[in-house]
Amino acid sequence: MSAPPELKPCPLCGATVACVISNKDIDYDLSNEMFAACCNATNKGCGTHTGWQETIAEATDAWNTRAESAELTRLRAELAEAMNLLSRAADALEMSYDAQEWPANGESSQEKVAAEIRATLDRKGEKE
Repeated sequence: MSAPPELKPCPLCGATVACVISNKDIDYDLSNEMFAACCNATNKGCGTHTGWQETIAEATDAWNTRAESAELTRLRAELAEAMNLLSRAADALEMSYDAQEWPANGESSQEKVAAEIRATLDRKGEKE
């Protein structure tokens, strides 16, 4: 038995549970066996798929060579930025609870992070 094809993470949800299925595996009646790469929804994936291809190699290529849209690229960057800010906010809150001290200049870590979040949100609002 050959090794399963190497598939990239899902372009929509980022899950690493992609697999190649056969129409015969799911009792989907086509005149001949066809294959599709999909994000395995039974394993916490989103279920997106390539559509039926004639070979496993074609299904794998279709999955691994999709073009990423500019909108998806922008959203991924915004998500990464938001996650970074949230992580820093959590760190700042944790530090303040641990230390129970305020800096000498009177500005807390939380206030600095909150100001950065507000500035980021303001910039996003100006772009739209």
